[in-house]
Amino acid sequence: MPLVRLTAPDGSSRIEYAFLDVTDYACPVVADGARLGVETARQFRNALGQHRGLSIGPVHEDHVQQWRLLLGAEPATLNFGAHAVRYGFPYADWRRSNLGTRHAATLDRKARRLSERSRLHLELIQPDDVRAAMVAARDFRTARFPGDPLQTPHGLEFYIDVATYGARSGLARTYRLVSAGSTVALVFGLIDGGCFRYILLACDYPRFGRHSPGRVALDRVMAAWMDDGGTSFDFTIGDEPFKAAFGCSRRPMHEFRL
Repeated sequence: MPLVRLTAPDGSSRIEYAFLDVTDYACPVVADGARLGVETARQFRNALGQHRGLSIGPVHEDHVQQWRLLLGAEPATLNFGAHAVRYGFPYADWRRSNLGTRHAATLDRKARRLSERSRLHLELIQPDDVRAAMVAARDFRTARFPGDPLQTPHGLEFYIDVATYGARSGLARTYRLVSAGSTVALVFGLIDGGCFRYILLACDYPRFGRHSPGRVALDRVMAAWMDDGGTSFDFTIGDEPFKAAFGCSRRPMHEFRL
């Protein structure tokens, strides 16, 4: 259980899930076949001890029951959800149905405009090239997102480490959308079985912003992931309107407090 104890100026302490502003789903890490029974819950609560303000979140609906068993409490529903799509076949037909004919046509038109100078193509970034890609992503995102962890030295190194080791192990992927040798957009995500969990998007908006580079990049990554055997694409947390445009289903998010 990745937990952190925080101490207030008055000396009081509280424990929370160590999401550290980079974790979308606070969930227990449980070995295959392990059962969360009464004895496990008792030992877990004994290990926590007495602390005010224990908070576990954000918790995806799929993980609520595990935390119920461990904490013996009921969660509150947060004011944002998680969004994902499950692929259908054949992909071209599913894409038109999922995006809607008008939205699919708009993305195709934007992609053609990005291809006017040179063929637009998507690259899967290899481990040795991850650092340069993440530095570029940081620069693209400068001043765009308040509190963006990618803008801090330790946050940048964290993402570089996860993306590099993930590329080697198969647990993460970083994609680069390229036109005329220039990076249009970068997409980073984690691999969970057949699901691609989208984490980070960075685009060269000064040069390509009028062509909706982020949406075009996500559309291309969704297609690439399906071609590689993926079965679903998770846009993770946040109720941004563009997720609905991609035909996502919304699932509620929760938080436990003791």
